[in-house]
Amino acid sequence: MNLATQFLAAHAALHKTNVDVDDAARARLGEGLDRILQQAKAKWPALAIPDARFLTYLAQRTAADPVRGLDALHAADLYLCCACSDGNERAILDLQEAYFPGVERALARTGIDATRRRELQGELIPHLFVADGRSPRIASYRGTGPLQGWLRAVAVRRALATAAAAQSEDRALADQPGTLDLEAQYFKAQYGPLFESAFASALRSLSPHQRNLLRRHLLDGLRIDDLALIHRVHRATVARWIERAREDLAARVYERLAKQLGLPQGELRSLLRAIRSHINISLGNLLR
Repeated sequence: MNLATQFLAAHAALHKTNVDVDDAARARLGEGLDRILQQAKAKWPALAIPDARFLTYLAQRTAADPVRGLDALHAADLYLCCACSDGNERAILDLQEAYFPGVERALARTGIDATRRRELQGELIPHLFVADGRSPRIASYRGTGPLQGWLRAVAVRRALATAAAAQSEDRALADQPGTLDLEAQYFKAQYGPLFESAFASALRSLSPHQRNLLRRHLLDGLRIDDLALIHRVHRATVARWIERAREDLAARVYERLAKQLGLPQGELRSLLRAIRSHINISLGNLLR
């Protein structure tokens, strides 16, 4: 089956409509598809997408006119996004290397500080590539404009949205009901405001890397395997990072409370056990 026939068959199956194409138009369509494939493969040589898969991906994005609609698409960008949508790790790395410098420049123009810009770019990885029971967000790129511009817009919108959420939802973890066991609840009732202040202060004192890990793992629900893909390390390394972030957070809460409360050592050790055993609870708005 030639390229034009495969493409038209995919289009008909997806959109439940048949397009009447004469032999001359079919021949031109085949030539155009062959040219698109060659250009895309030349730009992204490390990707090995079956032709039939990419033709179906293209057909999904040419609902109105599958023949003339192809000319308006940024097909090489779609080729990369097709591979990313399928979870191709090489494609995700290629996209980051090729387009995230432009994202960084766009975020810098908004006045966001360098630390937050790094966090936002890290947040874009699960936002774009992790499927949550549906197609990953990168699949929503339709190819009607350059991928670089689309990614810049996604990043800036996310920056504005998270900034607004942070302003309206900066509340302490300890204020969230039902998150601590009875022992921790006792300390909260006894030393509530100090506990809340210590936890918030300790969380802010973590490195951006540690905060980002806790946010993704505990708040966004990303698995260790997902984080390993994002950071390009072994899953065991991510597991160690997360455990270290939890330990650092618990120790810093303990340190702050010890200074403020002057409790006997026995009560402080009991408090530390309560904190450590529940450091993986929902971190709520403190991580937003």
